[in-house]
Amino acid sequence: MFHKDTINYGLLLALVTIVIFAVTVNMDPQSTTVKILSWVNYLAGFIIIYLAIVNFRNKNGKLTIGQGFKTGLAVGLIAGVLLGLYAFLYYQYINPDAVERIMELSREQMAEKGLDEELIEKNIEFTRKFFGMFAFAGSIINMLFIGILSGLAVGVWKRTE
Repeated sequence: MFHKDTINYGLLLALVTIVIFAVTVNMDPQSTTVKILSWVNYLAGFIIIYLAIVNFRNKNGKLTIGQGFKTGLAVGLIAGVLLGLYAFLYYQYINPDAVERIMELSREQMAEKGLDEELIEKNIEFTRKFFGMFAFAGSIINMLFIGILSGLAVGVWKRTE
């Protein structure tokens, strides 16, 4: 499952997603730029996984849907773990103030929804405590989602059997 080429494509996808993360992390999450770059991230994921699967097919002479799925999963997993590690380190050590900014935005959104101040404070404290782990896990889940969907789609599209 983790062939050298698959690892290289996973590293490439990790690099692209980390660059997009680094560019957007301090922007307003509702800005048009962030939304566009989020779609660029998904498109880059699909393209890189497409290239990984086509490379696998060309080297092996055949491709099943399962092999496409596994290749997409592996590329997504590698990229997700590396992006998650970067996000964790960023929020825990590089720029912990970014977490406070996010917590303030969350506080405002919860207040607008009419939540009780005590409940808001409990939610903020819980989220603040585990924010780095949430960022790590969320990154992995997101990239696995991209990897699985792209792997299945390209596997169906490019299968030889």
